[in-house]
Amino acid sequence: MLFTNGRISARQMQALIILWIFSSALIGMPSASVYNIYSVIIGALIVLAECIFICQAEKRLRNSAVLYRIIYILSGISMVVHAGINIRLLSEAIGLYILSNTPLWVISSVFALAALYVAVLGRQTLGRAGEIMFIIVAVNALITIILCLSDAGEGLLRAAFSQSSENIILSGIKCSCMFGGVQALFFILPYTDGDDKNKKAAYAVIISELAVIVFTYISVSKFGLADTAVRMFPALNVMDTVNLQFIFGDKQDVFMLRMWIFAVFIAVGFGIYAFGRVISSTKKSGIQSVLGALAALAISFIPVNT
Repeated sequence: MLFTNGRISARQMQALIILWIFSSALIGMPSASVYNIYSVIIGALIVLAECIFICQAEKRLRNSAVLYRIIYILSGISMVVHAGINIRLLSEAIGLYILSNTPLWVISSVFALAALYVAVLGRQTLGRAGEIMFIIVAVNALITIILCLSDAGEGLLRAAFSQSSENIILSGIKCSCMFGGVQALFFILPYTDGDDKNKKAAYAVIISELAVIVFTYISVSKFGLADTAVRMFPALNVMDTVNLQFIFGDKQDVFMLRMWIFAVFIAVGFGIYAFGRVISSTKKSGIQSVLGALAALAISFIPVNT
């Protein structure tokens, strides 16, 4: 659906939220929750509660311009930080699996530049691109889940329910921080057309969380607790156990990496756009988005390693 009023459809809003959460949680969650799958579920419930709270409070907060502005700025800053982390993680993975001889800064710069382009074009372009990328990611995710489950042995999914000495509640809070945050709703919910957009936003969060839980479940169960803990990107390796070398050769990880690239592309573009909106005093934030891309790129270089 096309709009000329600067607004996006509810379906596009859902695609952006799903890709935003999925991009960061897919990689970080298996390592964060390696000792207990229940922590992921608790973290998912916390994020869902945040989503419901934001949907209910967003309009009311507008009555206090100062308070709304503070929350708006903090949300934009947190989103560009997540964008920078996503750039770093993706660049490391691309360097590990595909471009081993390419400097990290080159991969990061090219990706940030591409994400900047979609951010500069505005929320409508971002929404349409997110809608297209979501279809690609969803198809790849379904294929991966089907292949991994069909290739499972008798011991599949047992390790994921192993208990540990860690506090489940505290681990759940930690996991909730790795879902990317639903503060992104501040930047698209007011500009979303359609009825029941709050309910549709909650559905989008639930869909993304279920996808993350399934991939975490598969990762921990496929490799076991000890093996998952030492892997840099457990979720990207789930295709290792599927015998499809006649299709992918020795590069089966690329199948999962391709899916993640599309999700991260939209997430980084979304984070750059949000930061541009925060520091812009007008409705247009193209030039400010350039600063957002530079900020995300700078943040990606801060960590010593992945």
